[in-house]
Amino acid sequence: MRRIFILLGLLNTLAFAEDWKQETAPKLNFLELNGYFRSRMNLLSRCDLGTFVPPTATTLGQGTSGCPVPTSYSSPENAGKNSADRPSTLFWSDLRLRLDPTINVNEDIRIKGQVDILDNIVLGSATGLYSSPSYPYSFLSATQYEQPGYLRVKRAWSEIDTAIGEVRFGRMPINFGLGLLYNSGNQITNDFGDNVDGLMFATQVWGHYLIPGFFMSSMGPNQRGGGMGSLGDGGTAYESNEWGQRYDIDPSDNSYSFVLSFAKKDKEADIKALLADGRWVLNYGAMGTYRFQVNDRIVDPTDKLKFVLQNRNSNAGFLSLWADYRWDKLQVEGEAVGIVGQIGNSKGLWDDPNQSVSLSMLQAGLAVKSRYGFMSDKLGVGLDAGWASGDRAYGMGVRPGLKKTTKKGDADGQQFGGSDTTINNFRFNPAYQIDMILFREIMGTVTDAFYLKPHIAYDFTKAFGVRLDIISSFTNFAESTPGQSQILGLEFDGSLYYQSEQGIFARMQYGLLVPFAGLNHGDDQVTGNVALFNDFGTSRLASAFQIFGGISF
Repeated sequence: MRRIFILLGLLNTLAFAEDWKQETAPKLNFLELNGYFRSRMNLLSRCDLGTFVPPTATTLGQGTSGCPVPTSYSSPENAGKNSADRPSTLFWSDLRLRLDPTINVNEDIRIKGQVDILDNIVLGSATGLYSSPSYPYSFLSATQYEQPGYLRVKRAWSEIDTAIGEVRFGRMPINFGLGLLYNSGNQITNDFGDNVDGLMFATQVWGHYLIPGFFMSSMGPNQRGGGMGSLGDGGTAYESNEWGQRYDIDPSDNSYSFVLSFAKKDKEADIKALLADGRWVLNYGAMGTYRFQVNDRIVDPTDKLKFVLQNRNSNAGFLSLWADYRWDKLQVEGEAVGIVGQIGNSKGLWDDPNQSVSLSMLQAGLAVKSRYGFMSDKLGVGLDAGWASGDRAYGMGVRPGLKKTTKKGDADGQQFGGSDTTINNFRFNPAYQIDMILFREIMGTVTDAFYLKPHIAYDFTKAFGVRLDIISSFTNFAESTPGQSQILGLEFDGSLYYQSEQGIFARMQYGLLVPFAGLNHGDDQVTGNVALFNDFGTSRLASAFQIFGGISF
């Protein structure tokens, strides 16, 4: 009998052990690999808007558009032609392979990263196909050489789970709300994305995510030790025979940021369950940033071959508010951003080297996206809108370093000068995409402007559909535009798209921009063609065509 009890006890122990094995979490894969591969074929026609001015000793070679012209524009056979009759079409293809690896050290510690291979490389460029003395140009060369340098490690950070929250440190992505201020650019359609170097801590308080952080926003020059004393590597930061550790030369010219965000963000599965139950869902959040810089590294005004530190005493506060409301087939999402700050000492930023007046910043931006579904949610209509603050300074201010002193009719440049000591133009994050041509290619992003964007889309199946966007664009102040008018343009963007549950993404897009008076050239005497810029014609139309294919994994 005793042996029977021992045998039953042993069987019971084995059964318990088997149950324990079943309840144990599955073993983590040491390496997880996600990402995507994409390729795009692009065509831009008349993206220069027929306003290009060839560069001279006193001009930059730019019209009212940030788009370039083909090299053949300046060929001898086109000499004497006006800009409307010269070549204007750009055509190219590019690709990117993005890898997002995760190394699971254990259940609580992860190391993550992001690597781009052939990042937006234009097909046919830098293939390693070089000419030899026997073949004077690459078309006739048949020799391939290895071409290194097309592996870009963009991010690497660690995540550590603790009893009270998650610690993150390293170079990591940052994103909030719609992405007006901080945008990670993780979508397959994005070209840009924000990274930060620093430390973050994420925890939950009252059902909300609370995330404080500290970042090194920018850093001055760095070089190796083991060099020549205070001169480091003798002015050559990458001297090959110096073996010391690389370090920041002067911490006082760095800028630092303190960040705090507080947000409620439900999981997508929970949102779908609540909507199916006839309830509404509201997610929201706020993110504040304080950034400061003591000194700045500038070119010595007395010796252009040297750099000196200039006291700045710059500081700024950023606040972003975000909300996402959903009910039935309706979704409205918006983000508002405000920036207040100053540059205490602006010496070295003016054409006048002795000017040092304080500069103030008061900027704001707003974007709203909406959609309502009809016909079993197959038909979706909505109205998107956005606004970015500006001022009456000449030029839009997307590229403030283009010119220090702007004049009437300039398309871009510095937004302060003379008696103007304010920098009030807010710039949308370039990863927040509005259209195909005007804000994306011609201007670069939204600043000192507002837009209205009605859109309609129809999904034939869960994976296949068609969409039309109509974007009306205006500037806040006519003085900012080269044409001295608030009306910028009207753009029509149509797309045919396919996105499967297996990760296959394909899209064919066509865009047509009708530019209005705000994009007229500011100096017709330079071009010698007054009628071209004052009268509307087909030569003023800009168009874009893109075929996009990709696979997410």
